[in-house]
Amino acid sequence: YILTGSYRESEKKVIEVQKEIDFYKENIGLHNHAILYFNLGVLNFGMNKFSKALFWFSEIINESHKYKRSVTVTHLSRLLRLLVFLELGHTDIIENQLRTTIRYIAKQGPQLAFDQAFLKYIRKIISSNHPSELTNLYKEMLSTLLKIAKDPAEAKTQELFDFISWVESKIKGKSFAEIVYRKHNP
Repeated sequence: YILTGSYRESEKKVIEVQKEIDFYKENIGLHNHAILYFNLGVLNFGMNKFSKALFWFSEIINESHKYKRSVTVTHLSRLLRLLVFLELGHTDIIENQLRTTIRYIAKQGPQLAFDQAFLKYIRKIISSNHPSELTNLYKEMLSTLLKIAKDPAEAKTQELFDFISWVESKIKGKSFAEIVYRKHNP
């Protein structure tokens, strides 16, 4: 569902898994908890259910001490939570969360160029007040991320969540799900 942008088709399965989450928690290992929560977060994000996505990404972040083997998932959950705050219009929270995310990533060691660019543009986006300025920022962000994505070491980030499609959705005024779906189902 995630790789093809078929978010709406996943809705019944997502609801089913969310209802039975205790069963899954008891029957899969901790590393798989993080992956399951991450996938639920991404699927809800793709269905524009941002509050539910926020719940799942926050579960990973709040329990990150349990998920030491899931560093990439924890890392991406922090970045995605910033996008969720943007989508929900939580400008009062996002600045603090941006600082927290920057500190967290800095502690992880050398930063990827993607992280640096992403965080730089998120900071600019939350500081912008004009729609035309926002469009230009998203276009700059897209150009930068496309260049970075050509580096195989940086491409891993795009495998778990299509950040480039999210930026394209902002430029084109379409849903994230529609952009991903059209990319994979021309």
